[in-house]
Amino acid sequence: MHVAHRTLFPELELVKQHVHVIQEEAAAAQLVSSWPNWPEDHYVGDDGEWRVFPLCYTFPASDATKTVWVDATCAQCPRTVALLKQLPSVRTALFSNLGPNTHLGAHRVFLCDTVRCVLIVDVMRPATVPKGKAVGGHTDELDRFIEQYNASLVQPDDDE
Repeated sequence: MHVAHRTLFPELELVKQHVHVIQEEAAAAQLVSSWPNWPEDHYVGDDGEWRVFPLCYTFPASDATKTVWVDATCAQCPRTVALLKQLPSVRTALFSNLGPNTHLGAHRVFLCDTVRCVLIVDVMRPATVPKGKAVGGHTDELDRFIEQYNASLVQPDDDE
């Protein structure tokens, strides 16, 4: 049975409504060259690169009073931070950047009692894939996906 995220996690609607803000600030943060490497090694292969731009962390995750906001990075993304601070369940927030040809292997989250939400704000187009070269019609699967995705964007109030 599929349960809509807004039933289980209604606070994520705030993120969806302001995704453009997060996208803008993530893009601006990309201009900063000092993103540190992710401290854990989950790469598949030897040439992986996984860099992060941390906004906050909480250790232990079960204690919200232990949340630390990283002033240096938060100052660069004030609107994103303001949104995140409205979500009482946030324990860790960061922008993450996988380098070209980086693949992550299966791994477990060290915060076992938390739910992880990943919002993809930008996917780099490989240089070998030219823009606007898609050919062919839609498949039934693609049409169903598009229909389901569009339905997920409709707010209950939008139908009135």
